[in-house]
Amino acid sequence: MPARSLADLQDSCQTSQAELLRIRKEIQNAGKRKRRAEKTALQEHRPLTAFMKIAAVLVFVLADHTVEVATAFAIGKGRKRRRLLHDADDVQAQIELEYINMPTDKVVDLLSEPLTPQIQRLIIPASKHAVEHRLFQWVVDQNCEKGVAPSGRLMLQEGMKVIPATAPGHVRQRPNEHVWLPGKVFKEMVGQLSTQVGGSATTYFCWANYVRSCVPVGKRTLMINMDETALAYSWAGLPNGRSLRTEQASRNDMRRNVTHLAFICDDSSIQPLLPQILLGNHSKFTIRLLNSVAGQLPPNLHLWRQDSSWNSHSTMRKALGILRRALQPIASTHSIILILDMARVHMHHTIYQHAKQCGTRLLYVPARLTWLLQPCDTHLFARFKNELRRRWHEERCQSESGIISSAGWLHIIASYPCRDSGQ
Repeated sequence: MPARSLADLQDSCQTSQAELLRIRKEIQNAGKRKRRAEKTALQEHRPLTAFMKIAAVLVFVLADHTVEVATAFAIGKGRKRRRLLHDADDVQAQIELEYINMPTDKVVDLLSEPLTPQIQRLIIPASKHAVEHRLFQWVVDQNCEKGVAPSGRLMLQEGMKVIPATAPGHVRQRPNEHVWLPGKVFKEMVGQLSTQVGGSATTYFCWANYVRSCVPVGKRTLMINMDETALAYSWAGLPNGRSLRTEQASRNDMRRNVTHLAFICDDSSIQPLLPQILLGNHSKFTIRLLNSVAGQLPPNLHLWRQDSSWNSHSTMRKALGILRRALQPIASTHSIILILDMARVHMHHTIYQHAKQCGTRLLYVPARLTWLLQPCDTHLFARFKNELRRRWHEERCQSESGIISSAGWLHIIASYPCRDSGQ
């Protein structure tokens, strides 16, 4: 008995020592996190040095008084050892205040020859920074507006054209052109924009121009974009806690979504004709729910009850038929071009054949470029979901039980995408 008690005491002692070590480690980690947070907070509000203020004002003048360019220089965008200043607005305010308080003669002396040793040290990096930002805007315009991917030679030629006119003469006429080659700032901002994005965008725009050129004489071109997005039944946001009520939403509503097949076009007068399709499974779109909202929703809002809420080849063919019947009034005056992304569900030989029978020309957005080239992604879905979430919370607050029925949810959906404005 005493031997067993001694063994138990030894085990208890070892357990206590292990627990003590764990607590000490947690205290050390908490201290490290506190010091790291204090250091970060101090660095975020640390003012610019006098040298950096002069450099930022110099960039501000060289960039034709564009404060965003000077702010990027002060933060250290494109440099290996950048400042840990995450509050760009604070840095921008410091630069603007420094420029306002700087005497006019001192501003003029920044670019007047002979340059001071301090300005001689800064003039080339500051001028190059301004050139790279102007070159970046030029490449974005070539890629996104014209669909052109400029070569390295063209970028060098354009870079030589946009050297700041306010820079000293010996800087603008510097014979070593390699000084003006795009550096880390330009590469960090552009990345693969001028190659991958530009090349794919060029192909897409060439294809789009060809498709538009095939429209018969006398007919107008109607560009329609269709894409899917998931719509939630509930936007729960109540935090957990003993003093708070549990979220007034079932697990089914919080986990399952319906799919919205959205159609938008470039003509606001035709937008109300375009179908808006919601795909729901049998548990979401029950027969009772469909009967309760029958005749209460806009005529172009279609509720399809399927085995799955996901889009499919057969659903795509059915949607093309709905689109054809909806646009029958303008079929004689318009040629339909339907823009789709490269999802597998959009690409099948039966879809191509059915689109041809419906008189619809298909145009595909290159993969990984929907964020840039697909109107539903660039202009619709984010605003639509934000508005839907806002109205959902308003209706929920006004309801007595804090619960929105499925029919009420459908009425909220119907109040936005089927407007006559085509937004």
